[in-house]
Amino acid sequence: MTNFDSAWSDFWSEGNLSSLNTTFDDGYDGSIKQMWNDSFVKLDDNARLLDLCSGNGSILKLAIEFCQTNEKSLELNGIEAAKVSESTIQELKESHQGIFNFYSETKVEKFVSEKQYSLVTSQYGIEYTDWSETLPLVANLLKQDGEAAFFIHTDSSIVYNIAQDELVQFEKIMSLKFFVALKKLVREMGDLTRPEDVEKLKQSKKADKYRNDVNEILAQLQELAGAYQNANIIYNCFELVNAIMKDKKQESAKDKEVFIKKTQQQLEHNAQRLQNMVDSTLTRMQREEFINMAKSAGLELTFSQDVLEKGFVVGHQLKFNKS
Repeated sequence: MTNFDSAWSDFWSEGNLSSLNTTFDDGYDGSIKQMWNDSFVKLDDNARLLDLCSGNGSILKLAIEFCQTNEKSLELNGIEAAKVSESTIQELKESHQGIFNFYSETKVEKFVSEKQYSLVTSQYGIEYTDWSETLPLVANLLKQDGEAAFFIHTDSSIVYNIAQDELVQFEKIMSLKFFVALKKLVREMGDLTRPEDVEKLKQSKKADKYRNDVNEILAQLQELAGAYQNANIIYNCFELVNAIMKDKKQESAKDKEVFIKKTQQQLEHNAQRLQNMVDSTLTRMQREEFINMAKSAGLELTFSQDVLEKGFVVGHQLKFNKS
């Protein structure tokens, strides 16, 4: 498993439905939900849907909800390269009345099926794959009268802008050596389980220095936070200090260090995932290249449009028929 695969596996294991949970923390709704319902409504009963790069199954979840609301039966299939928990897959399967298949830890490029599908979907996913392999595969898996509908990252979207902002915040946190400073303070503080431990800490000049170091870093981060509408990455640092000094005050210094290390790893994995997202986001020129490659693979473009949510561009929708 690559670092990126591990980062995404950790992210999906936390139960997130969207690839940027600061933007769509409750999953997808509004115009995005309507966009997919417009595709689902054209399907006949028992039609097959194949969702590429499914993540935790957000599109499949919308399809299940559509089937329940409209009393329609669809065969739902999902593919995800990262590891998705068995409980998540089972929950989706049990909520759907029809056939349901989910292929976790399966790269789209390596997917093999003798079936053909009426609708092939991907939301914030297909752009991460090797187009030279994925697009011919989609054309091969699509029924003659079927549709491929992709919702992709675009560099004009708020999703892309927030991801970039969070990466800048992460880089600042690491450049200030926030975690190094906090670990030094925790080590000097030691265990605080007895009254004499607290008294000893009050006399420690090193502890005062390391505390001042941490406070200076937090002051710089606080100033930086004011430049962003969403500064969740920065505020995670404040929450960590608060947890160490209050919630975990009675825990051993060793346990506190373990907690700091785990938090740092989570932040690093988040940064890897965000960098993967930014690197896979398409410019207008790259989108044209994608469309041309799809045409060469046997897919004809029928629709291309930005999608807005609450007045902000959140992605770009592409639809193709089999040519």
